[in-house]
Formats: sequence, C-alpha cells, structure tokens
Amino acid sequence: MKEELENTLGFNIGDAITILDGIENLSFQKLFDRRAQAKNFEKQFKKVVKSYRRKKRISKISGDYPNDLLKELASLRPSESAEKISSLAISWAFYDIGDTLSFTTEELGDFTQVGHDKVNSFLDKFSIQFGEVEDRYRLPAPTHPLMTRPIIQHEDRFFCPVIQAAYHSLRLAIEGFLNPDSETALLSDNVLWNKYNQQRADYLEDKSTEYLSRSLKYAKAYRRLKYRVTNENGEEIEAELDGLLTLDNAIFLLEAKSGSISLSTRRGAPKRLMKELRELVEEAYSQARRAKNYIAQTEKPTFKLENGDLVELEKERYDQIFLVTVSLENLDVFVTNVYQLLDLGFLNHNDFPWAVSLTDLRVISEIMELSCELVHYIKRRIHLNELGWVQAHDELDWLGHYLLEGIYFNDMREPEDSPFIYNLLTYSWVIDDYYFYITGQRQKPVEKPSQPMPQVMRDVLLELDTKHNEGYLDAACALLDMSGKNREELFDYCQKFRLKTLNDREIHDITIPFSKAGFGITFIFTPFERSSEFPNRLISYCNMKKYQTKIDRWIGIACIADTPGWIDYSIVIDGAWAHDDELEELVNKYLPPLPVVENQIHGK
Repeated sequence: MKEELENTLGFNIGDAITILDGIENLSFQKLFDRRAQAKNFEKQFKKVVKSYRRKKRISKISGDYPNDLLKELASLRPSESAEKISSLAISWAFYDIGDTLSFTTEELGDFTQVGHDKVNSFLDKFSIQFGEVEDRYRLPAPTHPLMTRPIIQHEDRFFCPVIQAAYHSLRLAIEGFLNPDSETALLSDNVLWNKYNQQRADYLEDKSTEYLSRSLKYAKAYRRLKYRVTNENGEEIEAELDGLLTLDNAIFLLEAKSGSISLSTRRGAPKRLMKELRELVEEAYSQARRAKNYIAQTEKPTFKLENGDLVELEKERYDQIFLVTVSLENLDVFVTNVYQLLDLGFLNHNDFPWAVSLTDLRVISEIMELSCELVHYIKRRIHLNELGWVQAHDELDWLGHYLLEGIYFNDMREPEDSPFIYNLLTYSWVIDDYYFYITGQRQKPVEKPSQPMPQVMRDVLLELDTKHNEGYLDAACALLDMSGKNREELFDYCQKFRLKTLNDREIHDITIPFSKAGFGITFIFTPFERSSEFPNRLISYCNMKKYQTKIDRWIGIACIADTPGWIDYSIVIDGAWAHDDELEELVNKYLPPLPVVENQIHGK
C-alpha cells in the first residue's frame, strides 16, 4: 500500500504526517528565532539609549538608530524609555509575520529530510492560491476548499494558517484522491480504493477491540466472528460480527464502520446526510442487534473465528448485553445524543447502543482506571438516551461529567409533559488539561482525571476488579452508584468497624439500603478465628435485608479484618420481591425496623 500511494500521490501517509509536523515545527522555530532577535534588539537598544543619555551625542554604535528616536527616548525617565523600547521590540517581532511563518519547498524539504520531490507533490495537492476560491465563499462555509487544501501558496512561498485543520484535512483529501467517484480523483479504477477501504476497515476493527480490551482488562475478546442466522425470507445465511467481548456477566457486541462523512453531508445536504448516517450508524446498530437477537433466541449461541475455532457462549451466565458501535469518523454531532436519531427512523427498537468514535474510545480506554468503571459509564450513557431530555456536545463532555459528577440526572426529571431539555456545557477541559500536560503543551503537572472517592473505596474496587469473581461487576457498579456523601460515610464506617473487629474480636456489619436505586449493600467484618462463620451469616443476613427492604438486588461483602485487603468473600442476590413466610418470620425475629430516612447507614 505504501508504494502504491507513492506511485499515485507522490508521497505516502508517513511522509504526509512528517511534512505536516515539519510545517508546524519549522513555523515555531522561525517564530522563536524572530523572538530571540527581538530580545537582542531590545537589549542592545536599551544600552544605546543609556549611553546616549549619558554622553548626549551620537556614538559609533548609536549611529545605526534614528537620531530623533534616540533623543525622544533619552528625554524620558529610564522606566518609560525601557517600556517603549519593549513595545518597539514586540512590534518588530510581528512585523512582516507572513514572511516569518511562510516557507519555501526547499526550506521544508531540508527541515524534514523527506525529499524535495515528495514535498513538492504534497504541497501541490494540498495548497491553494489567491484567486482560486469562488466568489460564493465570501463568507465562511462548511465545505470551503481550505478543508482539503489547507495550505496557501503565494509565488514561491507557502503558509499554513491553521495547522490543526491541516492534520484534520489529511484523511479527507487523500480519500478524495483515491476514490474514483470523487471530484478530486486521481484514478479511474477501484483497485487501490478497494484495497485502501479494506485496510481502513481492518484497522478500525482491530483498534476498537484493542481499546475496549484495554478498558475491560480481564475480558475475553474475539474478532471477526461469523454465525448462522435465518433472514427475513426464512433463508439461513452467514452473518458477521466485528467483535465480541465477555466479562463476568456482561457481553459486548462490537460493530465498527470506517466510512467517511462526505463534503455534501458536512454542508447539510439532507438526502446525503440520511444515506451516510444510515450506513455508519443504523447498519452498525442493526448488525450488533442481530447478534444480540441470535444470542437471545439460540439455545447454544456459537460463533466461528477466522482460524475455524468456535466460541460457544453459556448464555445463562450473562444477563447484560451491550451494543457498541464505533466509527472512524467523528460523529459526535449526530450520535452523542443517540435518542434523537429516533426522529429519523433509526434505532426504532429503543434498544440503544453506545455509539462512539475511535479517537474518543482511545481516550476513554486510557483514562478509565477500572473495567467496572467503563461498564458503569456505558450503563449511564445508555440510560441518558432512555431519559431522552439530556444533551451534550461530544462524548468527552460526558466522560468529563462522569468523572467529576457522575452523569446522573434522574433527580432533575420534570413532569412527563414538560418540554424541559438539559444542555450539558463543556466538561472536556479536565481531559484536555491532562493531555496538554502529557504531550508537553502545558508545563504545570496535571494528574490523570479520576472519580472522587475515598481511598478505601478505590482499594475495594481495585480488589473487585483484580479478582473479578462471578458477579463482581454488579457489586462494583452498585458501589459506583453511590453519591459522594454515601461513599464517604460508608467507607469511613468500614475503617472504623474493621478496627473495632480487631479490638474486640467480634463480628460487625454495616448496611445501607438504596430503595430508589433498587439495591442495598452489607459489609461484614470478622476476626480470623471466626472467619468460618461469615459465608452463611452473610448470605442469611443479606437475604433477610433484601426481603425486608423489598429491594431487587443486594450486595454482600465480607472482610477478614486480620488479613490484607478488603474482600474475602462477596455475593450478589438478585430477584423481584415475593412474600415468603419463613423470611417474614426471620425478619421480624432478628432485624430491627427499617430506618425512616432513605440511604441511612446502620451497623452493629
């Protein structure tokens, strides 16, 4: 592919990136050199003025400076003249800035060491001259020629006004050169375009699975799977699934679409917009949902890998299936609020996916510390679409809000007939600051963004994540569902009760029910010599508390106070409440009445 691109374009992708990096670095270097010259000018000029003020005559050195200016500056107080000289130096630094920041082909070729022929080919395809832009672009437009030709040429010099736009234009422009159907096509056949498309799709599938696997640390991941299904006509066909990951009781069905958004769509052409959204969003969603239906409707779901190996799912182990669609194109403007696509006739099953771009998925995979955090985040993201009245600008705003505040909006719900819409302002700054620091664009250290929580809670979640025993995701997500205040209180009590157990050698427990959220938690502490008692005791107690509170899910965690760590045993009890005479009797006999205050912690 590299040689074919060089033969067609005169350069390859690596050359193009190196050239853009060279434009950026060369421009900065020339600007810094100009700044250094200005500082030297300022320093020397101050010496000359000082000398002139003392001697009241033109010296050999001061002869290079205008006499009238020297007289004027020497007549001022030293602080005033120094200030004016500084202003002159700054003005000089920016004088003829176009020449400072522009470059020739030879300068760029020498700086990048790419080769003048390749630099010439690149600049020829990515530059535009004055007078080439049509009159209708007197005002900014979403498909201005600078989107694909971001470098301006004047005579033998070149200037890139917005280097970030140049990086962004690279893929769009190159695909236009390779696509025979494009207005800027350099080829008339589909051979190279088809090969490029395949490599682009393979890259997206591989990276999407890699980034998800990075976040879901202990997940089993499979790529490019096939399975047999019956289509609408009753015919058995072979279907494909880009990726499948399993972790604890959760399945992640991944579909990736590497297509691009055309200039027509960026301009807002309605028919083209509908067509491309259908290809990039609806098709990915439909394929992931088809796999979900196959799992639900098949007794023993079986997928076939490229090497012929079979992946058989024990479906009774899984009670959560997440649909994940990943695009190479950044579709934030269309999919950040997926529920809005219902109005276009998409996603008509109300089974919302988590739709994300590859670049955002990469950031999320690097930021998230624990696999349970990503699962919790996806659940809350999908729930926002179920609410249908909360909006944001892009995925990283949601991530920033999740880390800082939890993206929980249920308590803000207005009456059902209210037109209320909550628009989230930017929260991505917390992520931007971190990446500015690690990429060297910011000098002041910035820690990786993370959720605020007590250190004990972080230790507990890390232990749950590392051991990843059956049901750990439910337990971890329940802990993450707690508000900041409840987190502080619960884990403060945990530390106190563990110390109490070490001192009196008795078993102690802490319990907190969350009736509105539909779950409860019990944390039990036992001395080592009584550790054989806690499994049965924990199970019995959690069953009674679940029955008493009529809550559908109860989390139980046991800790042997004398040993390292916080989790020696954990259980998750699920099920809708139903009357039970035996449990009714046990609750009345052994448990005190429920507290009146919701979320109140109690222990003994």
